[in-house]
Amino acid sequence: MSESIASVRDQLADRTARLVDRLRSLPASRLARAEAGKPSLADSSHALAQLLADLAFDLQGRVRRDVPRLDDLAVGDQVAVTMADLFAAVDVAHVFSSEVEAGVAQVQGAGKDSPEAVVALDVASIAVDELRRQM
Repeated sequence: MSESIASVRDQLADRTARLVDRLRSLPASRLARAEAGKPSLADSSHALAQLLADLAFDLQGRVRRDVPRLDDLAVGDQVAVTMADLFAAVDVAHVFSSEVEAGVAQVQGAGKDSPEAVVALDVASIAVDELRRQM
């Protein structure tokens, strides 16, 4: 993994951890409260968890599945778990090129970044920041 994608991943992990800590600390009444014409924080958090899961499924080439809608107090955990799943999918999507030279496989360019993984991290980063602004 290149330094740039690793840096984006690390920064996103830090921002997500702070978001998850905040979600876990909010009372149910705050998570459930919806402003005029806007979804509740719990609904927005669940939507983020679903987006993260969809990005991970897409990177893995798997059929998307619905993230279950649990109690409002569980949304922090759902965001944490689905972000961890996305990070795992990004790690697996990491592409290595190799060539055979004199009968010996040599890894070249250790760390070519998967364009799909880069896009997934960018989308996740934007979505995390949007939810943080809603708080």
